[in-house]
Amino acid sequence: MRVSNSQIFNMAMRYLNQNSAAYFDANEQVASGKRINRPSDDPNGAGRVTRYRADLSRLEQYQENITHGKTFLNQTESTLNLINDLRVSAKEIALQGANGNHSSAELNNMANSIATIKSQLVSLANTQVGEEYIFGGYDISSPPYDSSGTYSGDSGEIEIRIGKNSTITLNFPGDTVLGSAGGIDIFQCLTDLETALSNNDLAGIQQEIGNLDAAEEQIMSAWSITGYRINNLESASTALDLIDLDTTALISDTEDVDMTEAIMNFSKQEMALEAVMASSAKILQTSLLNFLK
Repeated sequence: MRVSNSQIFNMAMRYLNQNSAAYFDANEQVASGKRINRPSDDPNGAGRVTRYRADLSRLEQYQENITHGKTFLNQTESTLNLINDLRVSAKEIALQGANGNHSSAELNNMANSIATIKSQLVSLANTQVGEEYIFGGYDISSPPYDSSGTYSGDSGEIEIRIGKNSTITLNFPGDTVLGSAGGIDIFQCLTDLETALSNNDLAGIQQEIGNLDAAEEQIMSAWSITGYRINNLESASTALDLIDLDTTALISDTEDVDMTEAIMNFSKQEMALEAVMASSAKILQTSLLNFLK
């Protein structure tokens, strides 16, 4: 059967295109270091990589939540320490006033010191992390305490997600730490102590000393739980780092190319392309001469 010049030309171009495509694919793998550069290279593998990358994105969000959580809880821990320091200072003043050997002027100075402590406590109770009030419950955008120590926040406990099936509580509503929702209302305690000192009311002073002792438990309980939560966040962050490494390895195993093999394949495809180009040139040249005859 006679083969026409058109058939020869088409056959040469087909082989040339096939070898060119194989050459450029091999070159792309060497240049990118990946065997999957588009979904058509390996649809199943590309699908797995897409899922793995979605997992990494979620892990990144969990780590961001943990970073924010640690900042929030570290500030809470520090603030609770300062609150307890104020409680200790108020008790020391109350113990001085309870001995009954002070003049009215001295007792008034003690009362003024308690008023100053109460003002400092209001400031600590309105502590912020960024724009968030740490003791406001769900209401993190408004100061939870007014100047008299009256609570205007709520009892909401904010949870953050730190893993696929893991959350952690972030905050302590102020009314559970400083009172009014049960336990000792520390602001009321300081108000009553100020009044008792001004009036040289020894029984009243003794009562508030007892209340200040009881308030220690609710403050330090929150402080202890805060430390526990910080430790949990540290552990969760370490676990997420390991999952991140494993997931990144899965992506690499799926889409990365064996560079030694890729270079060998590239060399092979380069040689094949050069051979096809040379033979195609001869075939096309012969076909053209035959056409001219």
